[in-house]
Formats: sequence, C-alpha cells, structure tokens
Amino acid sequence: MSAYHPIADVRIRCQLCNMQSGNLVSLATLRARIKQLADKIDAPPSYLPAFENSRQDGSHHVEIDRQYHWVVCERGSEFQRRSTSDVDELLFWVFSSITFSMAVDFEFAHRRSGEDARRQLFSKQEEFLGKLFQSWADREAQDHQVILQRNPFRDN
Repeated sequence: MSAYHPIADVRIRCQLCNMQSGNLVSLATLRARIKQLADKIDAPPSYLPAFENSRQDGSHHVEIDRQYHWVVCERGSEFQRRSTSDVDELLFWVFSSITFSMAVDFEFAHRRSGEDARRQLFSKQEEFLGKLFQSWADREAQDHQVILQRNPFRDN
C-alpha cells in the first residue's frame, strides 16, 4: 500500500466516471462485496467508501471507468488517486483504510500508558485484515515493518 501524500500545490477537481468497460465488476457488485466483507469484521458503515460521488470531506470514494479508482477529495480538490484493473487490489486498499480506522478506535479505547500507540494499532489492524484474508494481514504487516524500520516504536 502506498503512503498518503497530499498534493500541496496542485488542486484537481473531482470528476466522477460512471462508465463500465472491460471485465470490471459493476458498481453494484463491488458495493455488495464491500458490504459483505465489512459485515464480517463489524466495520462501522461510516467507514465504508462512498460510490459514484465524493463526500468532499477527505474520505475515500470509489470510481469505475476503464479501471477502479480509489480517490480522496475534499472541498472540490483531489488529494489522492490510486488506479487498478484488479478488483482484489482495490478491495485491499478499501479494507486497509477501513481496518486502520477501526484499529485507531480500538487503540484509543484501550490506550496503554507509556506504550507507543502503534503497537496496538498495527496489531489490531492486522488482526482485522486476517479475519478477511490472511494474505492481506501479511501484506499490511510488511508495510508496518517498513514504517518501523524508518520510525521504530518509542515506548516511554
């Protein structure tokens, strides 16, 4: 998963594409699959992405044209766009984001004094992803290791 890098000096208007082409699954099918997986981990509905249009609040939304697009827009500006023709890759991006938010909630509710918050956060996110697909948990764990190589845990 690539890191979120807001575009500081370039603002792009969000333009949604609703065309279908190739062997991509329909928006309705994709929405149903995301809902099915979200139910498996009791993901709050507010953490699910928008479809067809952006909420314009910095949350993610999904677009489909000749590819799947994972997009972040806020107040008419686009800050991030990832594109793929692989529905599994898109689903990983979706659930990496959802489980991160869920893990943040968990860590906040179970904070341990003196412990780097990322210990629980990373562990819980990997646990949530593992309930969906172990390969997703393994992939996220690798990303966490890269982060920790650059910025090790700092417990007090």
